[in-house]
Amino acid sequence: MSIPGFCKNPSELIAILEGNNASCSFGLLPGEFELLYAAHGIILETAKKHCDLLIVALFPDQYFQTKYGNFRPFCSLAERAEMLLSTKYADYIIEFSWDLLALIQQIKTRPTLKIIAEQSSQAELLFENMDIFFKHSLEFSFDESAATQYAILKILEKSQLKMMPVSASDVYAGYSPYLTKKQLPSIIADHQLPSCIDQWHAQKEFLITTNGSFDLLHLGHIRYLKEAKKMGGKFLVLVNDDQSIQNSKGRLRPIFDQQERMHALSTLACVDHVIPFSGDNPLYLLEQIKPDVHVKGGS
Repeated sequence: MSIPGFCKNPSELIAILEGNNASCSFGLLPGEFELLYAAHGIILETAKKHCDLLIVALFPDQYFQTKYGNFRPFCSLAERAEMLLSTKYADYIIEFSWDLLALIQQIKTRPTLKIIAEQSSQAELLFENMDIFFKHSLEFSFDESAATQYAILKILEKSQLKMMPVSASDVYAGYSPYLTKKQLPSIIADHQLPSCIDQWHAQKEFLITTNGSFDLLHLGHIRYLKEAKKMGGKFLVLVNDDQSIQNSKGRLRPIFDQQERMHALSTLACVDHVIPFSGDNPLYLLEQIKPDVHVKGGS
């Protein structure tokens, strides 16, 4: 399957860069991105703010097998590319390789092109002992590989395969406070919903809704959400709160709390708004919203 925006070789990327406006800045964000969770969204958003076009350089599948063993990566290079290109932030994907590094060296000689990298990934940029220096770099309080590690630890904790709670680990210092303070306009709180509904109805918006827990956001979810959005109109995702998931799936769920799950969904380009709901089902919200179409994806 062809994935628009996924450059199969560095030459495609160079052609794209040279075809853009001379004043356009380009950001290069290297990383693994096996999973798509709130922290990954924060990193992507932060990088995108510093450039016009964000290029994510994904480490190849064999890199994972060398670093972690045969059980990684969780998703193939093509699957990881498809997930990232479904977000609001990634414009192009390329495989991180020797050829790419050599071509980046060529790009650096052109003053019209600006490369921005995540400083916390400088160690990863020494992949295959190739050293690169960028015109600008960003320093995050947490890096992308730690985001995946945090997600894995959360899953292990909830599966009772790891005794130490993630909250007691320093693997992800600085993440939780950032997430708590981060206010996204796409997330609608209970007190905001009535006025939003009135505005949508007054403007005769075509409304599409779906609902679910989205505890482990995966490519299947993303594909069905994108298909729902294709109907046209404003797409609202209604998300189970933590208590309703615990009631239906047991005390060890959800793996990721409500704030994390809503933030992860809000990174997707196809999602216009995320709305939490309590109870067994969202019928009381659907009665208020009165959507034109309600979509349910098969579990």
